[in-house]
Amino acid sequence: MWFDFALSTNQRGKALVHLLRDRQPMKGKRYLDIGCGFGGTLVAGARAGAACTGIEIDPIRMDLAWENLSDFRIAAPILKQDALDPDLPARLGEFDFISLSDVVEHVLDATQLFRNLGLLLAPGGLLYVQIPNPDSVEFVAADGHFGLFGITLLPREDAIDYHGRRFQFDYDVGDYYSLDECLHLFDEAGLHPKLIPSLHHPARRMTDLESLLASLTEARRRFAEPDPALHEKLANAYEDYLRRLHSDRARLTERDFRNRYLRNFWTFLASPK
Repeated sequence: MWFDFALSTNQRGKALVHLLRDRQPMKGKRYLDIGCGFGGTLVAGARAGAACTGIEIDPIRMDLAWENLSDFRIAAPILKQDALDPDLPARLGEFDFISLSDVVEHVLDATQLFRNLGLLLAPGGLLYVQIPNPDSVEFVAADGHFGLFGITLLPREDAIDYHGRRFQFDYDVGDYYSLDECLHLFDEAGLHPKLIPSLHHPARRMTDLESLLASLTEARRRFAEPDPALHEKLANAYEDYLRRLHSDRARLTERDFRNRYLRNFWTFLASPK
């Protein structure tokens, strides 16, 4: 999964920049990619005529991004900066375009992150944010980072324990957020979000629900955790999730239900209020 993710960086960046450029002219505008990873968005933005800057905290990804940019003879700066630094907006200034994909769930203070986004985005600017949905039926069966059943339903301290029993590397996820919590983060930062279809992960249809629930039931059946306390926490979280899902299925509109349970990722375009 991670190998494919890395090698697709330029294709994904091209699709993202095409989406943004269709909405606002990009040539000559300032573009910031937060958590720029392997650099594909910077490549696409620079080739579209934007003045691009990337920030990243992982030195290995920074090196790979530099190599990617050099292949296209692009000299966009990649800065080792923390997106939570309250001085970041004053240091970098305002940008006409900002993007961050799969970053929100990796920080430890989403409120500060969104506060910075609100200050970094110029008047009339456009912000793109992609956030994984912890209540996605598919992600509850097997999350998008580690392929573990039920980990998105756990508080972070329990998720760290669960992850640590299966892998020898550090857990690098912060907290997951519900759709309502995501919308609140935008609102508190002075941003107006619009939920749009994902570029790479289309929402599943209601006609897919029964097969998805069957796969979820099978994932629960196969799940085995030798630690009794952790097993009980996961079992309880799963039962609570199922009760909530079936209650929402009865009371929500099809659109709202799909947004909350049948999207693996929420994709937002936001502008200043």
